[in-house]
Amino acid sequence: MREFDGFKDIPAWQEAVGLTTLVYEHTADGGWAVDDLLRNEIRLNTMNIAITIAKGFGMNDVLEFRKAATKARSLTFAVETHLCIAVDLEYMTQEDCDKVTKAVESTRGVIDFLLDGLKRTGGRRNPGL
Repeated sequence: MREFDGFKDIPAWQEAVGLTTLVYEHTADGGWAVDDLLRNEIRLNTMNIAITIAKGFGMNDVLEFRKAATKARSLTFAVETHLCIAVDLEYMTQEDCDKVTKAVESTRGVIDFLLDGLKRTGGRRNPGL
């Protein structure tokens, strides 16, 4: 697996930060402005994808990093669910939803690539993360 100097070097973290920015842009107005719960949930879950990857890296343990990356992956499904609800509530168009969903799926793919690399390291602790 590729070694990283810091969590900011991890492509999955970079992709998740970009996704967070995109979600913030798409939840700034319209119905989102009056639905604090849904807006805050999608934003929090999106931020938590990047945060969880960073925290996992910071544990300096491959097994813990894998658990964190798996949790980050699961959060992408929560974000995608929020997007489906937003379309149903007419907070965003299907076109905008598709654009953000594509970014969510891309983030999930990069996390999957990270997980594949972490699995190849086996159960070794501290392999030069």
